[in-house]
Amino acid sequence: MKSSMGMGWLFPVFLLFHFSFSHSWCHPHDNLALLHFKASLTLNFTYSYNNYYVDYCHQVYPTITTWENGTDCCSWSGVTCHPISGHVTALELACGAIQGKINANSTLFSLSQMQSLNLAFNDFSNSQIPSTIGELVSLTHLNLSFTNFEVKMGRRHMEEDAPKCNRFRGAIFERY
Repeated sequence: MKSSMGMGWLFPVFLLFHFSFSHSWCHPHDNLALLHFKASLTLNFTYSYNNYYVDYCHQVYPTITTWENGTDCCSWSGVTCHPISGHVTALELACGAIQGKINANSTLFSLSQMQSLNLAFNDFSNSQIPSTIGELVSLTHLNLSFTNFEVKMGRRHMEEDAPKCNRFRGAIFERY
């Protein structure tokens, strides 16, 4: 009897670790925000931006095609989530054949825990990222290279990766 009582704690601990480390559940708000963001975009497989595109991308990978309703957004291509909270912490959408416009009320800006955003080598021609990008208070890495964005931003503590082929204005970009 004594030996079975001593092992009684093992099963609950096993369950705790199993569900803590084998499953990552996307925060419901972030899941919905990403689905709405996807709905505002289209895929354009003809977009390429000269030799830089070929050097950086090697091939097009439309990551947003894996984003499906009813599935865990933490398992989607290009999405990284916090292992405990399930909030989206990074979007890696470079070379994704994405085309569209991002407006001030885009659900992209409601991803409050996002630390890294890479939209490089997608076509956002004649688009302007609105000041609501400032609502991404956790954002530290931003790559908008070869996207044709026009961006106006104030002073921020951010490591901006290669602001090429865009029309950037504002204090953060004065050094480039």
